[in-house]
Amino acid sequence: MFKKMYLLLFQRISDALMALERDDAAQAKKILICAQQDAEELYIEAKGNISCRDSSL
Repeated sequence: MFKKMYLLLFQRISDALMALERDDAAQAKKILICAQQDAEELYIEAKGNISCRDSSL
């Protein structure tokens, strides 16, 4: 689980850095937010918990 999360975050951080090199801070922010959400989803799935978006609350 942690290896998959690490690889996901590493690749997305690299993508965000490339966006910053193009002076595209808005795109870099979007990439990082998505990376954070995707990594969190991986963690939740691995722990067998239900996220707020998946619940019927």
